[in-house]
Amino acid sequence: MGRKKLNMEEKTCALTLLEQGMPGKCVAEELSVNRWSIYSLKMEAAKLRPNTTSPRKPGSGGKSKTTSKTACILKETKRTEFLPWDDYFMAVAFLSAMRSKDPSSQVGACIVNADKKIVGIGYNGMPIGCSDDELPWNKESSDPLQTKYMYGM
Repeated sequence: MGRKKLNMEEKTCALTLLEQGMPGKCVAEELSVNRWSIYSLKMEAAKLRPNTTSPRKPGSGGKSKTTSKTACILKETKRTEFLPWDDYFMAVAFLSAMRSKDPSSQVGACIVNADKKIVGIGYNGMPIGCSDDELPWNKESSDPLQTKYMYGM
């Protein structure tokens, strides 16, 4: 996607889509612009107060007022639809599991204290200091020493 400049109609459309909850990446794809253009637009819109005049370059035309759609984006209230703590911590554990090199099971963990602070994360793997290539990854074998379970997995 190129560095296409957004016209006023596209800017209004972008701000409306963002207001409706569409992620910036999707808005950029919808308008065939790069994400930086959408990010820049959001940053400029965040500087404006509702019903104020946006800064204009000399000779660029008359003054423009923010639209009611833009004003909705500029609300000074916090988001109300956000990820619950439990889902957030489970997502951290899921992401940690993606680091596992175990071919049969990938397990992640996220340890949280009572203050909802992460105190540890990890995943199943070989013990620290052991090469992933030197110990077996087998789940089953006639020789127990040829299974991963004898080595702390």
